[in-house]
Amino acid sequence: MKSNKYELKKYDINTLNILSKGENIKNNIDKDTQYNNGITLISLVITIIILIILAGIVINISIGENGIFKRAKEAKSKYNETVAREKLELILEEARIDKETKNEYNSEEYLNNLLESKGITVNENEVIVDNYNFKIDREKLTITEILGETEIKITSEVQEYLGKNANNKYEASILLKIESNSSLQKVTIQNPDGTILEIETDKLKLDKDITVEFDKQYIVTAITKDGKTQTGKIIERTEEIIKTAEELAEFRDKVNTPLTYEGKVVKLGKDIDLSSICGENVNGEEISWVPIGYFKGTFDGDNHTISNIYVKSNKAYQGLFSVVNGAVIKNIVIENSIIEGKFCVGIIGDSANSLIENIHTTKNNTIKATTANEIGCMVGGIVGCTNSTTISKVSNSATVIGNGWYVGGIVGLLQTNSSIHESYNTGNISAYENKSNIACIGGIIGSNYANAEISNCYNIGNIQGYTNIGGISGNVHATAPMLIINNCYNIGTINGTEHTGEIVGYNVSANSKINNSYTKSQIITSYNLGNFYIDDEKNENGTWKYNNGYPILKWQVK
Repeated sequence: MKSNKYELKKYDINTLNILSKGENIKNNIDKDTQYNNGITLISLVITIIILIILAGIVINISIGENGIFKRAKEAKSKYNETVAREKLELILEEARIDKETKNEYNSEEYLNNLLESKGITVNENEVIVDNYNFKIDREKLTITEILGETEIKITSEVQEYLGKNANNKYEASILLKIESNSSLQKVTIQNPDGTILEIETDKLKLDKDITVEFDKQYIVTAITKDGKTQTGKIIERTEEIIKTAEELAEFRDKVNTPLTYEGKVVKLGKDIDLSSICGENVNGEEISWVPIGYFKGTFDGDNHTISNIYVKSNKAYQGLFSVVNGAVIKNIVIENSIIEGKFCVGIIGDSANSLIENIHTTKNNTIKATTANEIGCMVGGIVGCTNSTTISKVSNSATVIGNGWYVGGIVGLLQTNSSIHESYNTGNISAYENKSNIACIGGIIGSNYANAEISNCYNIGNIQGYTNIGGISGNVHATAPMLIINNCYNIGTINGTEHTGEIVGYNVSANSKINNSYTKSQIITSYNLGNFYIDDEKNENGTWKYNNGYPILKWQVK
């Protein structure tokens, strides 16, 4: 007897046909098989029908008037609108403060510049923030109306800073992006001189590379085929203001893309605490600050403080900045920071063709180089290594530690055509581990190559090492055509085994010159120091007002 399974397979198609006609199939298969498989087939048909119905319901729910997808899209749009509104409210709050505190404030130009510097498009009382339109009251500095999302989005981003053009003006390469819900017909770009570039198109998107001069206004107008128009402005400003740790990290990331920032001035608008960005324990994780890379602009701290820099790296060129070239770094105070790297370590790891001035580290900082390469570890309280760099009016109170050659309170290795003026060190300077490498350690510099100059500087920090240990410079290198040390003094303690000195530990260059520079025993009676202030003021309790009676630099006097 053939199995029911076989019979079912044999009669599948016929069974379905018979069922559809309502005929009796009792003579073809037995009763149980008929009953069970009939139920199965009916269930299958019913299931399919139910799934189709449910699918229709789901599709209707998803794409209907109140569909899930539509509601999700609306929710996202509402969230983005809220973020844009909050961003605008914060900027208007800043403007309200400026209006009360700054004499140069006015409701037109000042507010326009402030809004546009934050990437906001301004058209009289209407502004566009992240593609959302708002009306503002320019006098009360409040939002009066939310106009919703723009149908045409005009955005731009810097691709490259190009340096100076033929007219001696700084330029940037900008990627202009335009997106529309309907086909674009024409895009025009009005240049500052009034000339107009016209672009014909029939697409929903347009990407265009343009070159703009700093601080000039370029007006972009996009027109769709159905007659809708949107206008935006491109202004790449010379000055950029940073007020938060997140903004400093964002700036760092732009430099490391890399954008050199040549011709740009980046200023701090407030003190910056990096503890939310880097540290030994940031939400349970150790995060090392990634240094600002190959920077060529001006970074002006505006005398604000950057605190809690945390660098723990096995890489070279570590600091707040790794390498600067053709840059100006100035007016910064560094507090409560730990910076540790392989070699070329400092607030700035390496500097070339740059100006560094008015940078100060407090005593609750530690700067450390862990490994010496074939040249040396090169670690300094301000800069690890320099080349053709001028350093002026800086001070270090941080503890500086090196593993090897070239450890200095201000600079580890002062190289070709570099100089340090009107600067001082109060931090303790030392080296550790292999004695054969513990060489060239100084209160101002570890050592020098080629032409270099140190003038109007002093050290009161203690210096610890093995050989070539000096109050101003650990040694003068044999290959140096000339090192000039002029109007300097040291009152710090020198601890070393061989080649130690109050001013220079070991002078191996016949071309070096040391003028008007004094030890602790000499300085009290020596007044022939340029740019120094000889303290004759005392506090009410009889103590010296400045530096225990030793000379200080004139710029230190408050």
